[in-house]
Amino acid sequence: MKKYIFIFCLILSSLPSLHSQVSDHTLRITYIGSEGFLLTSSTKKILIDALYSDGYGVFYVPPQNITSLIMNMVDPFDNINLFLLTHYHKDHCDPLLISEYLSKHKNIPFVTNKPAIIFIDGNCFGFVQLKKQFNELTPDINQSISRTINSIPVKALDLSTCRFTRTVLIWKKTCIMKVFYSRWMG
Repeated sequence: MKKYIFIFCLILSSLPSLHSQVSDHTLRITYIGSEGFLLTSSTKKILIDALYSDGYGVFYVPPQNITSLIMNMVDPFDNINLFLLTHYHKDHCDPLLISEYLSKHKNIPFVTNKPAIIFIDGNCFGFVQLKKQFNELTPDINQSISRTINSIPVKALDLSTCRFTRTVLIWKKTCIMKVFYSRWMG
């Protein structure tokens, strides 16, 4: 079976969607656990790899009360503009939690790749019925796909030359951070 190796880049080229209307260009980062984060500006909220319940005995798993806040959209997890799943490892995604979350919050776009959608549907039959929320970005080998989803520019790249998945979010122009997150995954 062909294994897809992905890099997800959230590129805010001129940052009109997150920062042009913000006088102080503040980006707040809320750590959820393992590789999960909430990115918040004054105009947008992006949830990344936030709903999972298995850390493989190694990675930090959010306590149930944090998962409950996310599931019920309680501050700071309210008004989410985009839910990004970088890949389908269980320390990034719990198929049942993701399916329940998207079923409950039908207006939130879900961005991931085809292998992740297949993995979630295989573990939670009927997940593909939520496809109106899907923004599947599965680039060909060594290619990329760019889309603007809910006024947020997103870029997905396949790095077939890498043996492991590498997830990187790059923020341009803000100088807040050039590379937000980079980690080799098996």
